[in-house]
Amino acid sequence: MLGFFLLICIGFVVYTYVGHPLFLYLWSHFFPRLWNAGPVTPSVAVFVSAFNEERVIAQRLENILAQDYPNFTVVIANDGSIDRTAQIVSEFQDARIRLFDFPLNRGKAAMENEIIPQLDADIVVLSDATCKWSPDTLRRIIANFKDPQVGGVAVDLAFLKTGHGSIEQGQGAYWKYERFLRIHGARVWTNIVVSGTTYAIRRRLFKPIALDIPEDLANPLNVALAGYRVIFDPSVCIKETSTTCHTDEYRMRTRIATRNVTALFTYWRYIHPRYGFAAYQLLLHKFLRVFCWVPMILAFFMNFFLLDKSFFALLFAAQSGFYAAALGGFFLEKRGRKVLFFFAPYYFVLLNWACMIGFLNYCRGIRKPTWATQR
Repeated sequence: MLGFFLLICIGFVVYTYVGHPLFLYLWSHFFPRLWNAGPVTPSVAVFVSAFNEERVIAQRLENILAQDYPNFTVVIANDGSIDRTAQIVSEFQDARIRLFDFPLNRGKAAMENEIIPQLDADIVVLSDATCKWSPDTLRRIIANFKDPQVGGVAVDLAFLKTGHGSIEQGQGAYWKYERFLRIHGARVWTNIVVSGTTYAIRRRLFKPIALDIPEDLANPLNVALAGYRVIFDPSVCIKETSTTCHTDEYRMRTRIATRNVTALFTYWRYIHPRYGFAAYQLLLHKFLRVFCWVPMILAFFMNFFLLDKSFFALLFAAQSGFYAAALGGFFLEKRGRKVLFFFAPYYFVLLNWACMIGFLNYCRGIRKPTWATQR
């Protein structure tokens, strides 16, 4: 009986990380549901929530204003910055810019809840203050909304590496994995997550979201639950800078995990057949991924009591070897060295460890509605 439960635990982990991507690939390959994209020009509001971004906000505004799209405004939500962010924005003499200057730092979700219902644009494109668009980015994103079933659009990322450590290698590999899921999830029907760096939704589908829940989960999930598609357009690529050290990556992953756990205890009721493919995506892409550390721990310790059987002894050796490689990757990263064999186990364990800490943070009542830029 113990062996059976051990295999069930391993099966959960394998299906979550291998079976689910294979399922999406096969479904999207044999039964693809593509969307109709083409030139359209609905009104657009580019929404940027900024907290202490005086070093980059001027360049970001110039970059957005250089877009070749004909009908858009730029909304800057100054989220209680204590630097010159608001002053720099107010110095721009362009009628397309709207500044909302708030005295307190409340987080991106609070900014969206207060401002987006006031906008009269058809489409809201949400973007970070640090990313950089090519001149045709806005036009290419909006082209996907020609299809009336498309309610949200996510875009691709390209990580700009500043070093050669395991963290950057792991982050790059993890995004390739995520990218695969999002490409094929969109081709099946919809995704329920986006990258907060840049994405777009139909304004009428926006619903107020809780302040301690990731807005790049809440917004696309609300769109998908309303029966619309959240698609992924790999032809639009936004450049991002990689995290370079264990401490920064662990802090970021733990913060994200804490907010994801908070979200899942809010959204669990949507894992129901009446929500269709969106419910399946929520279950696999979020619930099982966030709590995958549970069957991982159970599988390891149950395996310890089955070492008298050769099959389970080999299985225990495989598990032990994997975690030893992860530990080796951690120590090599600390010493600034990278060995290809170690970075994948190390980063995989780092992600799941952060999810476990996020769950413990949730149980302790810790919430993360705001965050401070590394800059």
